[in-house]
Amino acid sequence: MLPIQKKLIKYNYSSGNDIKYIVIHDTGNSSRGADAEAHYRYFNGGDRQASAHYFVDDHSIIQVIEDSNASWHCGDGGGKYGISNHNSIGIEICINSDGNYDKAVTNTIELVKHKMAQYNVPIERIVRHYDASRKNCPASMSTNGWAKWNAFKAQIQGDSSITELEEGVQAIGKVIAQSGLRVRDGANIDSKILDVLPYGTIVKIGFTQGSWHNIYFGNHGGWISADYVEIIKKKLDPNNKPATPESLYRVRKTWEDAKSQVGAYKVLDNAKTECDKYHGYSVYNESGKVVYNSGSSEEEQPTPQLKGTEIMGQAKATIEQMEKFLHDANPKAPYYAKVFIEEGALEGVRGDIAFSQAIKETGYFRFGGDVKPEQNNFSGLGATGGGTQGATFKDVRTGIRAQIQHLKAYASQEGLKGECVDPRFNLVKRGSAPYVEWLGAKNNPNGTGWAWPGEGYGFEIITIIEKIFQQQVEENIESKYINRLKELNLISKEKDSFTELTWAEFAELIVKLLDIVVLK
Repeated sequence: MLPIQKKLIKYNYSSGNDIKYIVIHDTGNSSRGADAEAHYRYFNGGDRQASAHYFVDDHSIIQVIEDSNASWHCGDGGGKYGISNHNSIGIEICINSDGNYDKAVTNTIELVKHKMAQYNVPIERIVRHYDASRKNCPASMSTNGWAKWNAFKAQIQGDSSITELEEGVQAIGKVIAQSGLRVRDGANIDSKILDVLPYGTIVKIGFTQGSWHNIYFGNHGGWISADYVEIIKKKLDPNNKPATPESLYRVRKTWEDAKSQVGAYKVLDNAKTECDKYHGYSVYNESGKVVYNSGSSEEEQPTPQLKGTEIMGQAKATIEQMEKFLHDANPKAPYYAKVFIEEGALEGVRGDIAFSQAIKETGYFRFGGDVKPEQNNFSGLGATGGGTQGATFKDVRTGIRAQIQHLKAYASQEGLKGECVDPRFNLVKRGSAPYVEWLGAKNNPNGTGWAWPGEGYGFEIITIIEKIFQQQVEENIESKYINRLKELNLISKEKDSFTELTWAEFAELIVKLLDIVVLK
């Protein structure tokens, strides 16, 4: 593999990246000279509102964003297909006309293999930009039913063509469910959901049971509905029996209780590590014999750990970043960021998330829908469409407080710190949406949420707050001195600006300062 040249850019990325996917793009730029270096210079030259982790051409690999940070490469899909900026690495293939495209693809394959090994990403999660957003990308691979893409993935697996199925694989299939296909730990709809495979994912089928396929899923085995899989290639067994899957170590309560399975591993040590997380579980070989027992001393129930952006917690964006982002988009917008931060802190809810949601709901505080500005309803509470205006609140702070309380109802089972002003608080299933990404019911495994059906709703809020984080603001000198005067008990802790001081209070401050000077 070519050496990776690290040339980090200053723009268009967000902190944090839980790497589960590798997303392939092409630059769409066939101009002469549009190689990896040229794209680095372009993206380092200003705020482009887009980025990727790597650019690859026929002679170089350039990394412009750390893997641990999220590049802005597939946010146009809103995460509704399971793939987002915060769980993937974005790789751009250069298609400049004066370069060798085939060599650029080969270099990309080597980089992908390297990253797969580094982050334990299975082949099923090497995806196209198309899989994340339905954008025709990489367009250079899209003709003839994505023939070049299929060849690309086959080469990653070490095959020049998909002609023979490896031992233990009965068939190769493609996911055709537009909204993605759930992987379960058993062959029925009541089994636990392990993950969701995006549309177009290529899967290896070990065997079939009724209307369910058992697939190779990274180091795990899993079950998917056969109704949403198109068979690309099939191996016919001479005895008309399913091909036997390769040996896996399965983590279960008992061999007979298949529904309790929390994983199936090719490597015994990996199975042991998983087993230790659950009291009373064991590792079984393919014959059903126990080869390891859990050493865990604490009783716990196995549940899939679905991560997201927690609604509860301290705000991460500053008031200045929030106000700058909003007023760059709408100079006539009110200045409410401080109230969102204060009310959020009262209930332990991230005020910057509530502020981002309000931007989405009000159209950057332009309103224009069923809810009117004078209602002080910044989150559409009770506005169910069809002209229904929803709730009205007596003032701005009460309206924001109601929104904060409603978010807390979804995100937590804790009681409110203040008096309840949210008229719909008791209608919420408490704790059913702890993550921003789950606020849309269609993206929530609990089947509920703030927005209905709300597909992609929470991801749109995440996109807004990511942009807020990128705002460059100068230090607020006034705030610096106001805070220092508060520390010295020279002004009331309720004051946040010199303009809030009355003439009498200002005169009192001068006298106190003179006294300090005289004493010194």
